[in-house]
Amino acid sequence: MPPVVRPYRGVSADDRRAQRRERLLEAGLDVLGEQGIAGVTMTAVRRRAGLTDRYFYESFRDRDDFLLALLAHSVQLVNTAVLRALEDAPDDTPSRVRAVLAAALTEMTDDPRQARAFREAAGDPAIRPHLNLALAAYAKAGAWELGGRRKRTKQDQARLELAATVLVGGLANAVTSWLEGGLKITRAELIDECTHLYVAAAESIDRRSRSRRE
Repeated sequence: MPPVVRPYRGVSADDRRAQRRERLLEAGLDVLGEQGIAGVTMTAVRRRAGLTDRYFYESFRDRDDFLLALLAHSVQLVNTAVLRALEDAPDDTPSRVRAVLAAALTEMTDDPRQARAFREAAGDPAIRPHLNLALAAYAKAGAWELGGRRKRTKQDQARLELAATVLVGGLANAVTSWLEGGLKITRAELIDECTHLYVAAAESIDRRSRSRRE
């Protein structure tokens, strides 16, 4: 028979594990913010969290597994901010695009730890493939928004997905450059210019679609 794990001070074993996992992830962001991804070691993280090796391995197999969880944690924060912004956004494409960009960029750059994680994620071989998957998912969602959230022909859908993929990849590079001081503009200006680029791409695809029908 497995051992019986009783609640401790009214908190179940599962809840305690979840709390410890959250502490480790927050500690990981702290270490990353101070030392970069290279400094995120199991020892540094568990010491910052005030937990033993046992509790680190309770939630994560190794450093790579922890880094992936840290990326997923950051992506989830961005997703939550974006979905919340879309709930209140007007129904037109420019307003919704602006709301998404503002929410995403604010979430990614307001917290210096998140900003550094975003800047350095692309350079880590364990994280890069999963970051690419996250960007691809954003491109899919972006294509849906650029298309006015309605069904399109296969040809137009392919164009929308291509445009969204280029724009999301370009946006990621632009944000990295901006965070590193390469782009001498404010965050509001970055959001404004990127919104215009996204909307211009959607309008261009719509014009081409109308001309083919005519």
